Amino acid sequence: MDWKALEARLVDTARATLDDWLARGASPLYAVAFHASYREEEHTLGLPSLAANSLAALTADHPGWKEEGFVGIKWNPADWRWDQEPDDAGLSTLDAALQAEANGKGPEHWRKTEERFLATVTRAAKTLAKQFAKDPRVERDFVVFFHDEDGGAELARASIPKARFLRLFPEQDATEQMRHEVATRPVPEQVDFYLGRLDSYDGINCEEAQAWLIAHGEAAAPALTERLRTQPDDWQAARLLGATGVSGPESLAALRHAMLHGTDESARTWSANALGYVGDFEWLLEKAAEPGLGQLAAEGCCANLRPFRDDNARPLPLDYAPLETLLARHPKLKTVVEKDILRPGGGSCEIGADEVAEACRGLRSPHASVRRHAAFALDNRRLGKPQRAQAMDALRAARADADPAMARLVDAALASLSR
Repeated sequence: MDWKALEARLVDTARATLDDWLARGASPLYAVAFHASYREEEHTLGLPSLAANSLAALTADHPGWKEEGFVGIKWNPADWRWDQEPDDAGLSTLDAALQAEANGKGPEHWRKTEERFLATVTRAAKTLAKQFAKDPRVERDFVVFFHDEDGGAELARASIPKARFLRLFPEQDATEQMRHEVATRPVPEQVDFYLGRLDSYDGINCEEAQAWLIAHGEAAAPALTERLRTQPDDWQAARLLGATGVSGPESLAALRHAMLHGTDESARTWSANALGYVGDFEWLLEKAAEPGLGQLAAEGCCANLRPFRDDNARPLPLDYAPLETLLARHPKLKTVVEKDILRPGGGSCEIGADEVAEACRGLRSPHASVRRHAAFALDNRRLGKPQRAQAMDALRAARADADPAMARLVDAALASLSR
């Protein structure tokens, strides 16, 4: 892959596009952005589109717009007047080389290629900004940046001079200062602060607050427990409490009470999942026999098989025994497990090397939902070569499975692992 050629071509095609827009009256521009780069692991690294905007166009297209910092409409290229997808023969040739470089060599190589791709586009943005810095057709604080939802403001910061970035987005500096200030507080005060950010969407937002609380589970669990005890319909408290992995008597009592007596179905479901996260299976299996509690018990017994498990601080290892026990004792729950909780397309937890043996065992389970999950989970190219070989042997043996869904899953997994 000729990365320098890609960078140069991105700059050249962007410059030509901007010259065309400016010649047709787009000036004065306040910003240009590379954006809308669709990326899917081991599938594609999409070249970015180019967008630009002027304050006059912003006001005409979005009357009454407000300054809302980096997350506002002013800085969202998808809402700008001028926007064009890559359309250049030279870029198409480089794009083909990029896809060949990125794909087919394993997930780790794809991620490293993605990192280099992001750095290349960022450098192209910086070069383009320098070329137009003194152009009279752009605003004094004109910037060019790489806009990406995954990278957020940090990716944009990499292509904009620091002083200008902080002048345009002072809230970013304020957020960083707040983050450092909160870190100096006593831990209980930090917990209270992040609990207070669970409904926030700017600055230190809800996603950051959730990640902090999960990572600081031992410190956060008492406050989360109290919050759920007094507010049994607080689904966030239930989910986060389970994600911390803390399973003391008070935490279990709060989660059990919320599952049994809450009035919000989402909170009850998350409480059941949380009980599964912390391994409270005997209690869940007992409750499965009670009227109206079967599906909730099934949710808990399946919790560690689904993608949210991977966000937990101390995820339990893959274990199909709780689900197999549930289905053996309560066969009527088979339908809800297969069609709702572990429905096709619902995803799977990502298994590690030490979980391959249990997934291979799952391929031989008497329960179709377990076998299907195991086949899907084994379709994991991040596994090391020995584990992939072990998985492929087990999958080949599972080709004789009479379940039609298994045939599709097994073939897909074998095709993926053999690439």
